[in-house]
Amino acid sequence: MAAIVGKRVETRPSQVGGGAVPATTKARPSFFFMVSAKGWDYDAGSGHWLPNIKRHYIDPGANGITRDMNPAQAYTEREQRGYTVIRPDDARLGDYRFYVQKLPYAGNGVFCLSIFESAEVMPDGEVFIARDDDAWRAFRVFLVTSGIVPPLDPRRKRVLLGTKTKTLQRKETLAANALEGSAAHRRLGEFRALYDAAALAGPPTNKPPKPAPKPKATRKPRRAKTAHPTPEVTL
Repeated sequence: MAAIVGKRVETRPSQVGGGAVPATTKARPSFFFMVSAKGWDYDAGSGHWLPNIKRHYIDPGANGITRDMNPAQAYTEREQRGYTVIRPDDARLGDYRFYVQKLPYAGNGVFCLSIFESAEVMPDGEVFIARDDDAWRAFRVFLVTSGIVPPLDPRRKRVLLGTKTKTLQRKETLAANALEGSAAHRRLGEFRALYDAAALAGPPTNKPPKPAPKPKATRKPRRAKTAHPTPEVTL
């Protein structure tokens, strides 16, 4: 039976659980998340443009990481290059704080995953990594609505949409040269629907939706005044 192991890394890393990732699996160092100002894409599951999250691995002596694994310099360097660094200990993360988990590892080094992932160790020692896509999407939405990641600039959206426009044109050309009802036509239809949705969508917002306008009160029709005839006076 496969075993899922792991423990979230908080202020002091800990390793618990039965079993461990075998030494035959390559070690995975700790990391922090970061987002490029250009790194956005339309997510059909949420109906919004969401940031694409990258990992900066904490390898001692490389990419701004000191020998004692202090990432402070790496944070600064990435921010100077236009990235938004999502520091694991940022209190604004709330329940997502300390999003790195450190798994028991039988080899040298450590084996780290995000809290959205799990490692399944098979009886023969093979390891499968799975990610909870719904939780991952919710995290990406949260980063924007919480203000940790600035919203997508409309000008960048136009550039990103322009790339999708070129893809749409290529698919239109393929469909034009294919038989009606072919896979090329199906793929074109699917991508066109995605493109249209992306063109209308924006980043998520925590603003409440505008209330529906109240229906205008209907005024009761006024009753027309009846002219009373002047009584005839007999002299």
